[in-house]
Amino acid sequence: MNEKIINAINSLSQKIDENIIPKTWLTVPEAGEYLNISESKVRKLVAEDRIPYNYVDRKIVFSVKKLDMWVLSDSQKTTFTKTDKNKLEILQ
Repeated sequence: MNEKIINAINSLSQKIDENIIPKTWLTVPEAGEYLNISESKVRKLVAEDRIPYNYVDRKIVFSVKKLDMWVLSDSQKTTFTKTDKNKLEILQ
């Protein structure tokens, strides 16, 4: 019985690692990768309270659902640096 439980847990863990079962919570580095921004930018957004986050055991974590809603909403006020504006002009 215990062996079956251990095998089931290992199987689920492997599926999570292979992204077959999507993660629902992300760490700071994972959130940066998910949003395609740097880890330092994620930390800056947290410090400015501009991104939805939670604490679990004194660690910052992000709900994938909340991040998706945040990205799709107007709640994130994007500011463009001069370099970003130049890049946009090149693309136009």
